[in-house]
Amino acid sequence: MQEDLARHGTNSALGQQALQKSLQYYNSELDSMRRLHEIGGNESQELKQLDIQLASARVELLKFKNDYLIGIDSTIEQNRLSLMELAATLEKAQAAVDAYQKRAETVTTTVLDKLRFDTLVSIYEQESAYQERMRDIDDKLKAVNLTMSEATVVAPTDGTVNIIADIAPGEVLNNSVEVATIVPDTDTEFKIVFDVSNKDISGVKPGQV
Repeated sequence: MQEDLARHGTNSALGQQALQKSLQYYNSELDSMRRLHEIGGNESQELKQLDIQLASARVELLKFKNDYLIGIDSTIEQNRLSLMELAATLEKAQAAVDAYQKRAETVTTTVLDKLRFDTLVSIYEQESAYQERMRDIDDKLKAVNLTMSEATVVAPTDGTVNIIADIAPGEVLNNSVEVATIVPDTDTEFKIVFDVSNKDISGVKPGQV
């Protein structure tokens, strides 16, 4: 726009200079003819012609100035309208950029929230699965310990084991079946529970052998 205005001004200035030179030329010729007339010469047809040309040149110069000013005003108005259009376009573009940034921020926030939620859910599920495995392992360990305790026979005292029943490995026995007895060692203390009749109880003394 500035280039168009400068170009328009340059062309107009050249045209105005040409008209001013023509006007100066006619004025100079007219002055010469008038001086000759004042000296004693008669007004000739050439002097009238110069007056006509001078008047025409003045009209052309005035018309040129008016056209020049009108052209300047038109160029300014066009430039003003162009600037208004550019400002409107810039405003729309800025609004579009702001809307895009807002959407991008909203999308980013939503994505981050979903990522946090998914991460927490994944951690919770992993922890739940771990706790479940730990409970399963603990139950199995308790079952193994129970089986081992049931399979282990512990003698109530030291002594010699006397096998009574002849049994085979893996054989199932009833609870009432006596399998073996233990003969305590001679230096081992043990307690004997027995019944004494009323008639004999007076004969039993502490430390009696």
